Amino acid sequence: MFRKMGLRMGSIFFAGIFLCVIIAGVVEAAEVKERNDVEVASSETEIIEGTYTHKWHNRIFRINNGEHQIIATVWGSNDEQTWEYFDSSTIDPGKSDTMVMGLNHFWYVKLTGRTTDVHATPSIVDASLTYHIP
Repeated sequence: MFRKMGLRMGSIFFAGIFLCVIIAGVVEAAEVKERNDVEVASSETEIIEGTYTHKWHNRIFRINNGEHQIIATVWGSNDEQTWEYFDSSTIDPGKSDTMVMGLNHFWYVKLTGRTTDVHATPSIVDASLTYHIP
């Protein structure tokens, strides 16, 4: 008798935790946008195009650089027309970097890049954006 009551109480307890997790939204699916083999030259090049994201979640950019040093820049916008600077990072040849755009007022985000040397040949860059859709 006590065993049955213990099993019932245990199952009710775990069902309650499961419902709390669902209601709180702890388990959410993230979207990933990838761009590979993007040629980044000395002029500003769009690596990840403007993407509609949830502004109350982190947006994570991962950049794998190629042959030449680049400056990667994260931009934010609310209308996908007027872009405001958010952050930038210098990435050495053959290195990777992660840039996080935290909670803010921007719905749209994008990533651009350019080589630091005006006379350098393009650097081949792979990048991804991990984000949530509202």
